[in-house]
Amino acid sequence: MRKSTKIISLFLAALLLCAAMPLSASAQTSASGSFSMLNYNVAGLPDFVAMFNGTEKIDIAAKERIIGAQLNESGIDYIAVQEDFNFNKSLVGAMPAYTYRTLHHGGVPIGSGLNIYSTHPLYNVEREEWRQRYGLFDEGDQLTPKGILYAVIEIADGVYADFYDIHADAFDTAESQQARMDNFFQLFEMIVRHNSDRPVIVTGDFNISIHHSKSDPSGALIKLLFIDQLGMKDAWIENHNDGDYSDFSKWEATGLYDWGNWDSVEKFLYKDGNGIHLDATSFEYVDYKDEDGKSCSDHRGAKVVFEYTTDDTFQPESASDFTVEKFNLFKEIKRVLTTFFDTLFLCLHNIALLKVQKPIES
Repeated sequence: MRKSTKIISLFLAALLLCAAMPLSASAQTSASGSFSMLNYNVAGLPDFVAMFNGTEKIDIAAKERIIGAQLNESGIDYIAVQEDFNFNKSLVGAMPAYTYRTLHHGGVPIGSGLNIYSTHPLYNVEREEWRQRYGLFDEGDQLTPKGILYAVIEIADGVYADFYDIHADAFDTAESQQARMDNFFQLFEMIVRHNSDRPVIVTGDFNISIHHSKSDPSGALIKLLFIDQLGMKDAWIENHNDGDYSDFSKWEATGLYDWGNWDSVEKFLYKDGNGIHLDATSFEYVDYKDEDGKSCSDHRGAKVVFEYTTDDTFQPESASDFTVEKFNLFKEIKRVLTTFFDTLFLCLHNIALLKVQKPIES
């Protein structure tokens, strides 16, 4: 009698253990939560207008400190910036809350101006210069190695996403439009090349918007490549245009300038991956100002809040699978010298062309 009771007890314990195992596994692989992101062109260029025209010089360093202090108090999890050039120390000196940051690559003409500041770890950092840019002295896009900054970001324990920060070619001349289109093709190719199956988030200064599709082919290309082919979504369009990527008439009817107000050049594109579903629950443009009420940049920041949930196909990843960006002195010296002399040669070559093309005065 005692032996049979013991067998029954062991049998029941085994059943309970088997029943508990799937629940335990499910609890380990399911997750949900939210995180916030900001994209901001901080306008950290030297004051070239004062430099060449003799006008009153703007204190850019002070302006960057104001931006940094406000960002430090924002509570935003991930901040992607553009034009973070010669005054980086002023900016990051006011941002002690952001202990994870990409290595700064210098000011004009050797740095891209792209950086990521985060309260969570950053991994597998890569920088890729645009293969096509247009405009040297007139538009300035060839004066810095603008391009793509990529990193794997840690959203939560075991939950990671691919994150891209870009600064596309500016202006609306035919040559700039062509360069910007090639920028988007290069970004598309980079996303496809990584092929990590993680969620993908792309932000930055696109210098064009989707609603410009009729007047600028580079705007149409955003939709064609990233929305139609990669299956991404645009956070502003999902939140403020009812997910409609072709009809912006209700915004156009307001007469409100789109820059920093609606479907602006500061974008957040995103898509799911690895059993992780992303939903942009809010999107707003933020204007950071100084004590006199003046905007600190000619751009507004774009702030988005994402909610994420995982399903039963989610596979947790480990930080040990990734690499942390480290400073390499010899590699950096080579990059700086190469970029500097390439830019110098380009400037001298263009000056020579201008002299040749200058009409002879009679």
